Amino acid sequence: MLVHLTKRLSERLKITPQDAPAEYDPLYSWRANLVEDGNERIVVFMNDTSRYCVVLSKIKAKDWAKLPRIFIQKLRENLLFEQINPELIDLYITNAGNVSYVRNVDRKMSAWLNRACENACLAYRNYDSDVEMSFFVNHIHVGTKDEKGYWLPSERMFERFSVYELPVKKCRAFDLNTRLKVEEGWIQRRLLVPTEFTFEQFSKALKKAYGWWFDRQYCFMPCENGEMGADLDTCLNEKRDLSTFPPNDSVTPYAKLSDHFLEYRHCLYLHGFGEWTVYLELIGIIEDCMEELPCLLSGEGDAPPDGFGGAKGYTEFLDIMEHGNAKQRYEVFRKAKSYGWKQFDLGQVNETVRRSFMW
Repeated sequence: MLVHLTKRLSERLKITPQDAPAEYDPLYSWRANLVEDGNERIVVFMNDTSRYCVVLSKIKAKDWAKLPRIFIQKLRENLLFEQINPELIDLYITNAGNVSYVRNVDRKMSAWLNRACENACLAYRNYDSDVEMSFFVNHIHVGTKDEKGYWLPSERMFERFSVYELPVKKCRAFDLNTRLKVEEGWIQRRLLVPTEFTFEQFSKALKKAYGWWFDRQYCFMPCENGEMGADLDTCLNEKRDLSTFPPNDSVTPYAKLSDHFLEYRHCLYLHGFGEWTVYLELIGIIEDCMEELPCLLSGEGDAPPDGFGGAKGYTEFLDIMEHGNAKQRYEVFRKAKSYGWKQFDLGQVNETVRRSFMW
């Protein structure tokens, strides 16, 4: 695998790279640049054939000598996050071989790499993990005036993987049923998500499934009792001390779904300091899932609007919408709309869930 270094990154690595060979396969060729802002450092790798990027942040002094290994590791994580066939990933990395540094002298590629770095800096301000930064950059349309149309780097990269004659999209997925209890009954959303999702990543899809757009404090709590019984009722009715939120027994946001659901198969999601509690239940495991994930399989009921103060505020909202005068109904409806509330539509909500990492 060839990595064409910019002058800035070469100086930071304290090496003098050689010239690239006259001929090489662009599928296994990457460009790399360094962006520095004070103590913040971002390294961006961009593939020649697709402009697919791998973003590395929080680089420490001890990491520079291990940069090739970190790059390969993050590339694997990025592709797994996008549900690429693990067998195909292994084949690509094996065929690419060891990383060899060479000098970057292509002006066109340098211009494209600079644009990728700009997008990476934008992602750095809005996302916490390298995987989500890379996902953001790879789902921005790119192209040039002299080319026909624009494309997504992720789609172009996955098209190039067709040379291996293996299914491109394949992963292990959880079929999770989620239920939210309101005064009128239960609101249900059934989601299909990769098992390698972290709880933080899953929370983004779950919030979009219920139409909750704002970044409210949340946590996941273990729920060992598989029945809709005392364990759940106690949690739903419990008066929480907000000064200790999230509870000490909550699941760390960076744990993977597979670390919990394979053992307990149940979990509770507390949204907005526990204003709403969603009950999560593992329905099944799909070993070779080829769907575009995450996705919403089914749903019932209109979810309560966010920011109305939990069950009490939602009850008042429904009461005004049913019995209030025209002015009152208009005011609360406008407030609910400002919080992203709308009546449930499976197609629209599914599209929002699929794009939950694009916002």
